[in-house]
This record gives sequence, C-alpha cells and structure tokens, in this order.
Amino acid sequence: MSQAQILHPGDRSKTNSLKLSGIDCAGCAAKLEKKLARTPGVESVRVSFGTGKLTVRHTLPLDKIISLVKEAGYAVDEEDSRLSETMELSVYQIQGRINSMTVNFVKYISIQTQLLISTVNPGN
Repeated sequence: MSQAQILHPGDRSKTNSLKLSGIDCAGCAAKLEKKLARTPGVESVRVSFGTGKLTVRHTLPLDKIISLVKEAGYAVDEEDSRLSETMELSVYQIQGRINSMTVNFVKYISIQTQLLISTVNPGN
C-alpha cells in the first residue's frame, strides 16, 4: 500500500496515511493513537489494526511522525514515505503554478476587457 497525503489549503497541516507493521490488535492501535495524539503538532490521528494503516493530520515533518511510530515499537514502510515527500514537493509546486496561472489569466482578461472598452468608447 502506498503512502498518501492530503494538503489543506490555507494552513500548514497535511494528512498522511502510512502503512505500518506490528499493529496486531485494537490495543496496539489505541496505544499508538494515544502516543501520537499527545504530540504537539499532531491534530488528529487514527490507527486501524485491521488494515495496518495510520492516518494522521499534522504540521510536523514526516520524519518526526515516522520516528514517533518507531519509538512506539512499530515499523513504517519508509520507501513509500520518502516517495510521499517527493510527491508533496511536486504538489506544492503544481499548486503554486496553478495559482500563478490563475492570477495571470485574470490580469490578462482584465487588460483585454479594458482594451475592448477603450476601442468601443475611445473618448472614455
């Protein structure tokens, strides 16, 4: 299972889903949830022992989340996590370019509209 990430526009939070191993029961899941929930920078956390999946909304570096999971005695599929960091940068870059294109497009339409108005009404 690959690691997934959701960005939250307007804030610095992100939601990551990590594939874990060693989560064998509901008690293990609850223990990890409790540990992560007490960590400053973690906004919400859910661990499913059935799927071995951790979903966490946070403002921390992904390495910190992975480190906390390991400290609790569980393993994370780190290859997927590294891929996620690369994807995160790409998503931010794409969002920036889209925002820039949107602003430039609106400016272009505004200029074209002004030119059209001055052509139709040259005295104004």
